[in-house]
Amino acid sequence: MLETGVKPDFITVDGAEGGTGAAPIDFSNYVGMPWEDALIFAVDTLNTYKLKKDIKVITATKIFTLLICLKPFVLFSP
Repeated sequence: MLETGVKPDFITVDGAEGGTGAAPIDFSNYVGMPWEDALIFAVDTLNTYKLKKDIKVITATKIFTLLICLKPFVLFSP
């Protein structure tokens, strides 16, 4: 991206907390990382290469409580 200047408009981040349940059990046990870690990794990487201003980050996770809903705002507020 840095060399060509070609960048995506957005990146979607989803955690490994499960999904439809259709994936093999080994995927849910051994593949992926928690949603918060994945989001922090993606944003930190974009910031490191000064790409965050050009690329939006979309995220999805299971929301059980208001605290989980507010967590991205607390983690990434300017």
